[in-house]
Amino acid sequence: MKKQIAFLTIGSLLCLCLITGCQTNPAETEEHKEMVSDHTKMENDHAEMESAHGDMDEMHQKLIADHQAVATDDVDGSHLAMEEKHMAIIANHEQLIAKHQTLLAKHKEIEEKHISGELTLAQLKEEHQNMKEEHDAMKTDHRKMIEDHAQIKADHTQMMSEHQE
Repeated sequence: MKKQIAFLTIGSLLCLCLITGCQTNPAETEEHKEMVSDHTKMENDHAEMESAHGDMDEMHQKLIADHQAVATDDVDGSHLAMEEKHMAIIANHEQLIAKHQTLLAKHKEIEEKHISGELTLAQLKEEHQNMKEEHDAMKTDHRKMIEDHAQIKADHTQMMSEHQE
């Protein structure tokens, strides 16, 4: 009798699997949860980078105004060249931010494709690895931006000291 109950139970489970395809909700897999968690970290890092860039841009505008307030009519050509360099750095940062926003949108799309079943678990794992590499690259870009911000501030400090000599 126990063998018959066990056989019927196993048989029922097999039939249920055949009918439903034995699928679990892709959003409930550990791999998917990990990807969502990593994506959230990436979004937070990106928001921090955008905020730091905005702060730097405001600081740069203030430094320009301070410089213009003490500069004489015959502005040194090296100061103009330095400002051109700073503006190029800021433009580069804005391009990086746009690139990162595109990556974040791509990752969100990957998550949605996995939930809808358009991506297999193997494809998700591959995309997740790519996302981690892209996140590392974003963090490297962010560190470079912070270094650039510090250099711009140091350049302006040097310019201001030259005007006080």
